[in-house]
Amino acid sequence: MYGKVVGDGKDDGRPGWKGPAFVKKTDQKPRPKAQSAGGSKEELEETEPNVSVQSQQLLLNIFRDSFVEVLTSGDLKPLLQEVKTALFERDFTRAFGKSEYLEAYSARWSPSRALCYQSVLVGVQEHLDGITTEVAPGKDAEAAENADSVKATRPFLPAVCFGGGAAEVVAFGGYTHDLRDASEQQETVDEPESESQSPSSQGPTIDLTLIDSADWGNVVQKLHDGLLTPPPLSKHDSERA
Repeated sequence: MYGKVVGDGKDDGRPGWKGPAFVKKTDQKPRPKAQSAGGSKEELEETEPNVSVQSQQLLLNIFRDSFVEVLTSGDLKPLLQEVKTALFERDFTRAFGKSEYLEAYSARWSPSRALCYQSVLVGVQEHLDGITTEVAPGKDAEAAENADSVKATRPFLPAVCFGGGAAEVVAFGGYTHDLRDASEQQETVDEPESESQSPSSQGPTIDLTLIDSADWGNVVQKLHDGLLTPPPLSKHDSERA
């Protein structure tokens, strides 16, 4: 017999093992908690892109006003259920095969995605600035190279979205809106008496190409019109005007 059962010296009276193969276990020290890859909550708050609530609400209002008919109709829930069923069955042709399906999908699920994309675009703004080109308004790139004044040009940013639709066009619209507002505020601080704006302060011209198997043309046109339509004045502002 190479070992025998003995007491382990503890008060609980449980037996231990001692013999040629006996190896005393070392006390395990508690491992420090691994820090998450995303950092602490405070660090996340510091690095989160600053998109104002007003800007986010503006985009949500565009969706609301563009699809007011489907949102106020009694057909919204049945339409959403039909779309969800088709998506669950992975029948994407059926899910996005009707204009009413596309509008219901855009009204229900695209707003949150648009806000997310807008936040991402604002967060990578410095990288996007590095790939913009200067293009004269109303002229092609070759003519812009021969422009006499830099002030006659404005940033031009080509973008391609695979699987793009409602959320993407509104997100890019919100992104340019944020850049324009930031530039106007900066110019007001630098030249408070100047009323004219340089073309570069108007934000980049986005050449957006949306690639998808579904026909998003009607939906995109409605949202595009909403982006170009000034928001209605509130009752209080109307009375002051």
